[in-house]
Amino acid sequence: MEKATVILVILLAIAGIANAIMDTLAFKYESSIFKTRRPQFWNPSLSYRNKYKEGDSTKGPRFFLSTTILVFTTDAWHLAQFIFNTALFTVVVLYPCAFHFKNVLLDFIILHIIYSLFEELGHRLFKSK
Repeated sequence: MEKATVILVILLAIAGIANAIMDTLAFKYESSIFKTRRPQFWNPSLSYRNKYKEGDSTKGPRFFLSTTILVFTTDAWHLAQFIFNTALFTVVVLYPCAFHFKNVLLDFIILHIIYSLFEELGHRLFKSK
């Protein structure tokens, strides 16, 4: 396997796990391993306020760009989203280097399976025991 292909697979794994983190935080926080972590960062019902001055949206951003391009520094959900997007955008850039467009449909199926396996693994890992 070429180096670019290995990197692409690793990035898809990261994207799948990051997506599982976003899903878990958004829909299953109370039954997840994250509920024992620092709630102000991990609990989406609280952490969304971190981007605002004193946690109040009427007072504006907490710091320059905290509600836009730097929002990933304010809470776990946005950090996971940033990792997910960065990994997927990098996959898009690396795809031609890794697969040389030999069979786009087969590549799509293989890449989707890799991503889905790691997303499922993430969902299983983040459940509370």
